[in-house]
Amino acid sequence: MTIKVRRMRSHLIELARKEETTYYKNFNIDCDLKYDFSNIDNYDKFRDELRQILKFEIDNERPCLTLLVLSSEKIKGSEHYLPSAGFFKYVEKYRKHCTFRGRTTFFLEEKVKLFDFWKDEQKYISNKDFKE
Repeated sequence: MTIKVRRMRSHLIELARKEETTYYKNFNIDCDLKYDFSNIDNYDKFRDELRQILKFEIDNERPCLTLLVLSSEKIKGSEHYLPSAGFFKYVEKYRKHCTFRGRTTFFLEEKVKLFDFWKDEQKYISNKDFKE
């Protein structure tokens, strides 16, 4: 995991501890990533960095940190802003069974687990630093 991706992960952990979410554009600015999302190469690189964080958390049996980065467009029929379709694609790939109840239900349940996990001081101290 690169220094930039570690910085992104640390920012997500702090958001989780404050029980906050963010949008792609705001996350890009807050982490000083300087991506131009109209450039497909930039967008793909950004998505791959989020994927790395997601896989790292799943591999370490923790809730999905990248769940906090939301699309600014609501999915038709949902009253909630959700992560992108790409997020759910990777969650299904790495966990295989997680979204069978529906994306909104998964999002809401996983968000509670995520906030609870990172607000627990012992878990925070044990897991905040990147360890190979």
